[in-house]
Amino acid sequence: MCLSIARLTLTVAIVAVWAIAPLQACRYSVRDVGFVDLGSSPYRLCIGIDSTTSDEWLAAAQANAAKLFDETNIVAEWINVEREPDHEAVKYLREQKLATFPAAVLIAPEGRMKHFAFDTAKTGSEALRAISEPLVSSDFRRELLSRVLAHHSVVLMVEGKNDEQNREAREIAEGAILQISAGMDNLPKPINRPPHLLVMSRDEAKRDITLLWSLGLPQKIADGPHLVTLFGRGRMMGPPLSMPGSTQGDLVHRLGFIGQDCECELDRAVMLGTMIPHRWDVEAEAVAVKELGFDPGSPLVQAEIRRILSRGPDSGRQNRGIGVPSTNDPLGGYMEIDIDPINAPTPITGEDSTADVASNVPAGADISQRSVPTAGEATESVQVSRNLFWPTVAVAGVIVGVALISGIWVLVRSGRG
Repeated sequence: MCLSIARLTLTVAIVAVWAIAPLQACRYSVRDVGFVDLGSSPYRLCIGIDSTTSDEWLAAAQANAAKLFDETNIVAEWINVEREPDHEAVKYLREQKLATFPAAVLIAPEGRMKHFAFDTAKTGSEALRAISEPLVSSDFRRELLSRVLAHHSVVLMVEGKNDEQNREAREIAEGAILQISAGMDNLPKPINRPPHLLVMSRDEAKRDITLLWSLGLPQKIADGPHLVTLFGRGRMMGPPLSMPGSTQGDLVHRLGFIGQDCECELDRAVMLGTMIPHRWDVEAEAVAVKELGFDPGSPLVQAEIRRILSRGPDSGRQNRGIGVPSTNDPLGGYMEIDIDPINAPTPITGEDSTADVASNVPAGADISQRSVPTAGEATESVQVSRNLFWPTVAVAGVIVGVALISGIWVLVRSGRG
């Protein structure tokens, strides 16, 4: 009898500990998740060669590839176009009527492609370096990453030809940033600095076509500007906002999620959105550790975040307005999601027919119609959770303490008997 009571009290203690575990699990924000690589699909630079490619050129290029793409989210693949005629990059080159090799095709994680030509006058090593350097980084992208490391997020404004619309876009961005800043004291995890507005001038845009392409923007300067929300390691929070036609509320809609905990109702496909091409070295990782308070590259952190995200939204929350069912696990890298044509973002046309905004949302995840709270409203549920946290822990602690003491007392008496 005594042993049965002891087992019962110990069981109560275990259940109480289990009950408060979810309260402790949610210590990461959406911003935090943006810095963690959970096996996202990289950009792939497919290098097509044929029988006319010299062994010397190929050996020199391959010997240098690992160094050139080290610490980046781009990987090099070597494709013999004669042996692999059905490869997606080979088909793309054929469709573009490009038949001179070697040739390179950059494939984005969501499948968009862009062709790059090698300078045949250079050695394999030199030719690959000439292509890789503007792909993996640029002065503007280095500044962007430094800002997103130190701030809540970055609102990237890509200027258009129309100066009046540029002014309107800047006012919208500044207003949204002020609105988000007003609620930052109530975020579940403190963030030192509010969103940062970074303006990409027309001249800077011409110098970094790769960034425009990765964002799904036209590679020629558009008439109107675009606003892009970036967080974590240069991840996009939803598709770009084009002007005219977008509002301050649209931008607040995106920014409002970034400071929330990672069990919020945001679609996982958006939370794990496509990164811009970039180099992430030891120095950047060290800055991230200092800013975040944890190591985003730690396998233990990655496993913990994967476990939290796999549970879905926290209890009592809904996947509000998601509307697009995923056919793959969004934690497993590439995602394939069916887009509702009624709700799909409108493509932005440009020189490259592959550069449309809709395709830049990971596997079609659409956040444009979700009911996202304003800066003040966004923190209401977080504040409620905060107010309930310590009372809940105190009550659970009392239960655990009483159960353990009772169990020990029963076991002692049983032993004496």
